[in-house]
Amino acid sequence: LRVTALCSHHHFLVLGAGINAAPTINAGGTGFTRASVGTLSTGMTNVTGAQIRITGVSSAGAVTSIELVHAGNTGTTGTSAVTTAIGSGLILNIVVGKVGLVTSVINHNFGISDPLLLAGDTSAGTYWNGNFTVLCVSSLTVFHVTGNASSSINALYTAQTASLIVDSTQNWATNEHQGKCVMIMHTPTNPGIYTASAAAMVRIASNDATSLTLATALTSAGGNGISRYVIYSPEAFGREEQYKITTKNGTGYASGTGTSTTLIDSTKNWELNQWAAYKVRIISGAGLGTESTISANTNNTLTMGATQGAVNTDVTTKYIIMDTFGICTSAGTTTAINDTTKNWQVNCLAGKYIKIMTGVNQGLEYSITSNTATQIVPATLGVASAVDMIYSVVSRPLTATNLTLQWAYSPSRLQKGRYFIAARGNSPYFDIYDIVTNTWDMQTLYTPQTENLVLGSMYAYDGADKLYFTVGATGRVQYLDLGTGMVQGSSITPYAHGIGLAGNRMELVTTADGLDYLYIMRHTGAEFWRTLAFWSGW
Repeated sequence: LRVTALCSHHHFLVLGAGINAAPTINAGGTGFTRASVGTLSTGMTNVTGAQIRITGVSSAGAVTSIELVHAGNTGTTGTSAVTTAIGSGLILNIVVGKVGLVTSVINHNFGISDPLLLAGDTSAGTYWNGNFTVLCVSSLTVFHVTGNASSSINALYTAQTASLIVDSTQNWATNEHQGKCVMIMHTPTNPGIYTASAAAMVRIASNDATSLTLATALTSAGGNGISRYVIYSPEAFGREEQYKITTKNGTGYASGTGTSTTLIDSTKNWELNQWAAYKVRIISGAGLGTESTISANTNNTLTMGATQGAVNTDVTTKYIIMDTFGICTSAGTTTAINDTTKNWQVNCLAGKYIKIMTGVNQGLEYSITSNTATQIVPATLGVASAVDMIYSVVSRPLTATNLTLQWAYSPSRLQKGRYFIAARGNSPYFDIYDIVTNTWDMQTLYTPQTENLVLGSMYAYDGADKLYFTVGATGRVQYLDLGTGMVQGSSITPYAHGIGLAGNRMELVTTADGLDYLYIMRHTGAEFWRTLAFWSGW
């Protein structure tokens, strides 16, 4: 996943001819006192709207130091008298030129001379893109910077639209995100508050260095400086693979130089036209951003549509064939998802589940009842499938409540750091997720498989070979031995629990003197129990 913070244009720039350097005192006048934050001297004769704050006076009441608060506009260089309700005779030396007034949608807390970077100017020369220092601060949401002599007097910024997400802080390769998904969360009229109804997941049609063009328009445009977005791959976490053998599956790197319409991977031994009609995505290297249809394949070569920019594939080209994920090619029903770019074996996906990545039914998961070569039949969808819907088949069955994903970062027999262990829930089964291949290992069977891990089950990994767990709210504690694949009895809590609660309230803690304790919290209670881990099969 790629997560970024805010949409572009956190600030907006309006240009004019204001004071573009700190004013100096020509004559200090008399009768002045140091101004509070809310007391501003105004009415400079040479610049409309300019404001200063008096920061220092002599014992005789002459102004000795000032601070520019607002640069104003429409003025001329020279001396400027200041009219004020306190004191008289204050005259300033001012320089007028191009100045940028920047308004933010959230409090910025900038101070004078703070360095900052402005980006997003699309006017001729784009002189307002670059490093600046704060000239003056008018409020928590308004400040000024000094403009370049060549800066346009009317800078233009690309606005957020319902079909465009702009982030001028980025420098993406052209179309590197084509075909991916983006989730945007925003309530433009209510900054800082995000709700499920304000989140939308859509497909990215294309991108340039700083903007994403969406395949389906949002209900409303994102809010500058308010909306957050996440770019993520169209295949789900733990996607299904039709072909488990590495030489037959649809992922890898090109092994040599091909053409703009061919990709060679000599590590493969595909069946003739095994991938005909499927789509292939190039996710890095030469041809990045390409998503094209495969017309034919030999044992190690794909023939496909031209790559992005008609470049030749080479050893930098990483690809993934859209084996069990894609986009609906025609509207279906609440029990039919159509994708004519597939050629599945009948019912090879039955019993697995499908996750909806974008569009209608976004974020929801459904069990798969059956499939044909080009159609998936899920349990009833919330809304009939439509062509803006990206889906991904996940190899494990639907999971139940009260499960965790435990990283087996240092087992003795499994490859260290490669696997996650997950209880399936409402069953005695554990599944293994392979981080390297982004797939679930469904062949691993643990014994004895006698305890259903229902609501109230909790889990704790010991950093080696034992994954401790409780059996619902029964108080029984067991562990899965990652070295042997056996489930063993461990201990039992001394008193009965109440109703099983969702949430993990169990952990292994090492004390300062090196003792390892297993802590367990009582369901519907406030007590903790603990036992030395070596009494629990450590």
